[in-house]
Amino acid sequence: MFHNILVAVDDSPDAEEALAQALDLAESEHTRLTLITSVPKPPSVSYIGVAGAPPAQIEAEARSWAEGVLRQARDRVPDDLPVATILT
Repeated sequence: MFHNILVAVDDSPDAEEALAQALDLAESEHTRLTLITSVPKPPSVSYIGVAGAPPAQIEAEARSWAEGVLRQARDRVPDDLPVATILT
């Protein structure tokens, strides 16, 4: 019935539950799983102020966080299940 299941992950409890449900469905349907997450855009106020981190550092930390979320989700997928990851 399904050819590919797309799951958005963001380290929230709801995303964790969605991933668990998608894993069950993908295994029962013998289908591909695609995991997606995005690099959060920091609020513009993050870039204001003398004591704040440089914009490049803020963006690098956000990207690193998103990559970690995607990696943790990928690690939960069984080896015999085809999986793709997307970082936007």
